Amino acid sequence: MQSGVGQARVPKEFILNTTLSVPPLAEQRRIVSKIESLQERSSRARVAISEVGPLLEQFRQSVLAAAFSGRLTAAWRERRRMGIPARRPPGVEDENNSGKNAQATEDETATELLARIRTERRHRWEQSELAKYKAKAKKPPKDWQDRYEEPEPVDASELPELPEGWCWTRAEEICEYITKGTTPPKDKMTQDRGDVRFLKVGNLTFTGALDFAKENAYINSETHSTGVYSRSRIYPGDVLMNLVGPPLGKVSLIPPEIEQSNVNQAIAIFRPVNGLNSRYLTLALTTPSILERIVSRAKQTSGQRNLTLDLSRGLPLPLAPNEEQAEIVRLAQFSLDLIEGLDAMLVASEVALTHLDQSILAKAFRGELVPQDPRDEPASGLLARIRKEREGSGFRVQERRRPVEDGTNGVRNRLLKILSKRLSRYGRLLPAAPRTDPYLRNYLMRLLRQVKRSRKFRSQS
Repeated sequence: MQSGVGQARVPKEFILNTTLSVPPLAEQRRIVSKIESLQERSSRARVAISEVGPLLEQFRQSVLAAAFSGRLTAAWRERRRMGIPARRPPGVEDENNSGKNAQATEDETATELLARIRTERRHRWEQSELAKYKAKAKKPPKDWQDRYEEPEPVDASELPELPEGWCWTRAEEICEYITKGTTPPKDKMTQDRGDVRFLKVGNLTFTGALDFAKENAYINSETHSTGVYSRSRIYPGDVLMNLVGPPLGKVSLIPPEIEQSNVNQAIAIFRPVNGLNSRYLTLALTTPSILERIVSRAKQTSGQRNLTLDLSRGLPLPLAPNEEQAEIVRLAQFSLDLIEGLDAMLVASEVALTHLDQSILAKAFRGELVPQDPRDEPASGLLARIRKEREGSGFRVQERRRPVEDGTNGVRNRLLKILSKRLSRYGRLLPAAPRTDPYLRNYLMRLLRQVKRSRKFRSQS
């Protein structure tokens, strides 16, 4: 196919010289009727599929809303109240925090859990500060612990009511820290291979997983461990959320197989402290009703909303007791996996419908779509009748002759066609050609004569 101005086009000669199989007229009518009937059914199926997608998204939002309002685990809490032992299914406990919550008890409320998290958070800060003094070979100054800034408690006066045993908290209270990354210079980054993965917004998804289908960037170990890049090192169990959109709301959990990686400045890093289930935090950040509390306050630049670290740190989150967090993750993840499976089935169905439409047309023009009737007028008789009717009406069909060109004459004729346009303007200049170069003048004269003969031949034919 030829192309012009960046667009492909079908040459006229290709269409005129295309060979088509022509069935009898009665069979043509049966084929058209069958194709229209099948395509109507295919269109109805496409409409039905297009309506399922929005319903699945509504179902997903309903599951998350029920999970973080307490409705999803209402029956679980009732069983606990009646003394029926709760069964923890295998694999529910967060693999990134397993074994760290030895102090937690089954009857611990979210308020008690939050107090324990605050103590753990302060302890980690003190250990980090002491390590810094030790690295500098310095003794901690007097009252150095007073520099610790306790996160402000959340104002829950305008927030929805939570189930008994739950409480509202700020994201900053239940995370060791919330920060963002830095993009290194291009000469420090590579594509497709390297020491440490460098994550971008394109790697985040709306399902909590990571996507490396399009974005695959890496940095070396030295860059990863030095300077400003060392503050944005991420590890299994960290939760990432995009600060720059649109769209906002992409959240991903770092899995155990990615031992260490780094991120750019468009991604916020949430590092949960002991006592908080990383998957629980991931699901909470993907809940539209929760995220909307800070998206509505986001800065709008050039028509898009961008989040800040301050907004991310101050995000109000519903905190459930540790045991109930695991149950929420189990129930919500089961429903979300079901939704994801149904969505994959929809995509496969759309592809199958496209292939079905192509198969219908292929069978139609192979003569396999409808049965043949020996009583139908043959197609040869139909074509003879069409020619006769055209001749009777005075319509003359010009016979198109396909030029038969061998390798040499075909190339020469095409070259002459091109030269005929360019040498026409040189005919006026040939008498003035330099007498000192008779070879060039004679060569151009021969070409011009060939062009004229070629034009005369084409006009006579």
